[in-house]
Amino acid sequence: MQTRHAIPIIVIAELFGASLWFSANAVADALHRVWGMTNVELGYLTSSVQLGFICGTLLLALFGLADRFSASRIFASCALLGALVNAAFASAAGGLVYAMTLRFVTGLALAGVYPIGMKLVVSWEPRKAGTVLGWLVGMLVLGTGLPHFVRGIGVTPTWQGVIYAASILAVIAAVMVWRLGDGPHHGSRRSMQRGAAFKVFAIADFRAAALGYFGHMWELYAFWAITPLLVAQLDNSADAAQIYLAAAGIFLAGGIGCIGGGFFSHRWGQRQGGDTCLGRFSDELPGLSVGVGIDLWRGAIPVGGLGTVRRGRFALVFRLGHKCLPARQGRRRAGLDE
Repeated sequence: MQTRHAIPIIVIAELFGASLWFSANAVADALHRVWGMTNVELGYLTSSVQLGFICGTLLLALFGLADRFSASRIFASCALLGALVNAAFASAAGGLVYAMTLRFVTGLALAGVYPIGMKLVVSWEPRKAGTVLGWLVGMLVLGTGLPHFVRGIGVTPTWQGVIYAASILAVIAAVMVWRLGDGPHHGSRRSMQRGAAFKVFAIADFRAAALGYFGHMWELYAFWAITPLLVAQLDNSADAAQIYLAAAGIFLAGGIGCIGGGFFSHRWGQRQGGDTCLGRFSDELPGLSVGVGIDLWRGAIPVGGLGTVRRGRFALVFRLGHKCLPARQGRRRAGLDE
């Protein structure tokens, strides 16, 4: 398959696969009404997904699974697993521990969708990785907001239908990537190098970028999780459909910021005559765009949005203060080059 067809397939698959992430948050009011869940318990569900994602990405890194096995097969398998577990959540009887377990496994599965999607992009088009990864992160943001959009436009009359819709999209993503396969630049299969995941932290520039990313992701994902609640606080007269549509609009603003950030990051890297930290603009702009989106909608940024903007700017300045090393030089610095 030609590259110009492969990249749109990966981008769309990322959009569909990411819909699993906050599917439960898009039906939070229904879970409160039907299952009697409190806001604290709903927070446990959200945290379970995040914890699962962290554990999943850690396992992928420690065991080098993405280098030992086909990235497209990992993506497809994890998207299918996530779809099945997400659908099982809609059929749960309301037990908190069981629901948290299902959401945790959903997070585990997402670890094979979002990061592996980035690897797939690089395997197909490494020369335009900055721009394409901006699109990929943008689709992540848009995808996480898809269940809110489905809920807002009333495609399904039941809250279970919103969950099932996310699962169907994830299945479509799995089929798309399975048929696509790996790109011509995927590299040869490698044996596991014990401790290799930690060696890259010997690179000061990578360490600075990674810590900036880790720090801002905590507040950014928390902000996305409570976006409908923030919208509801801004307008007490809005009904559920209006609230979730407005929340979807905020996700849309973040997605646009990601795509634009990837484009300008790539252009700036070309002018600097070297590689850039891929997405060092794009993964900060979602927070900036979210805050601006709320400001334009109601004329005032709530405390959560203001915190996002401030921290986003800090992380952006912090990370731009470090010039990224070309890939091979960075690998040599970490002792990973063959």
